[in-house]
Amino acid sequence: MVVTAALLAVLAIPPTAAWLAWGSGANPDREVQPTALADPEPRRPGPPPLPLVTPPGDLLIDRASRISALVSYQLFSQEELDELVATGVAAAHLRMTRENGVNLLLSRFTSRDDAEPEKTKEALDGIYAAGGHQRVDPAPAGVTVRRFSEAPDAPTVSYHAHYVRGRDVLRIDASGEAGVLGEKIDQAFGSLLGEQTEAFPAGEPR
Repeated sequence: MVVTAALLAVLAIPPTAAWLAWGSGANPDREVQPTALADPEPRRPGPPPLPLVTPPGDLLIDRASRISALVSYQLFSQEELDELVATGVAAAHLRMTRENGVNLLLSRFTSRDDAEPEKTKEALDGIYAAGGHQRVDPAPAGVTVRRFSEAPDAPTVSYHAHYVRGRDVLRIDASGEAGVLGEKIDQAFGSLLGEQTEAFPAGEPR
């Protein structure tokens, strides 16, 4: 009867009180090993960075666009838009700023898998060559640069550069509003050309 009474007394102890009285029963000197939890969704590499630097000045445009929607920006001639379609460009991204009257535009034209971006580059550059834009040398490796002015002594000039990087044709434009001196545009374009091609040179991305 004494044993039975003692057993009943033990069973009557609430669980919390039992824990406080006797602990968990584990060896207090045993080192607890951390439990590693498996990642339910292995991390995948993120998308590659957009291969366009950000020109100085106020940001006016920075967005992806379908080729069919480029006409709404009024930044490209119809001949250029037709060549983008004909040479297999699938999508575009535009980034445009304005600083001190100079318009700076970077464009990314991404080709379809079955298209050749080099043909897009040649077609776009050919439009400017036929329009009297003079080739500028030297230029960064793989880059074709052209400059245009209304007359030899015209204060306002424009630049257009094209090159291929992977599946993309990258383009750099600079132009000035009426009255902006060509020297200012020269400097702005040269600086942007150097920054863009240093960050994202022609050829296959590494």
